[in-house]
Amino acid sequence: MRVRISYSVGLDEVPEEVTRLLENANSNVGNVRDLLENMIDMLGNNLMSADWAKSEISKLRDLLARIDYCLADSDSILQGYFDATITPKQEVSDVE
Repeated sequence: MRVRISYSVGLDEVPEEVTRLLENANSNVGNVRDLLENMIDMLGNNLMSADWAKSEISKLRDLLARIDYCLADSDSILQGYFDATITPKQEVSDVE
């Protein structure tokens, strides 16, 4: 089960927070690659059972979901950030 949490940071801290989220996603990408390479080697050498393969695939899918959640959160946060930093400036220009 997933739950939504929220917290506040200063507007100038938003890029750092998004960077932290993306670094987490990048770490998980590395884990996915490592698991896939291991699974390919094991399958190629007939060294795994169907149960083990199924378990590894489930782990891979969970990691991919975590990556997707990080990317979705980053996208949402950046949309709010750009709305807060760019839109007001454009509105001022339009009034002038």
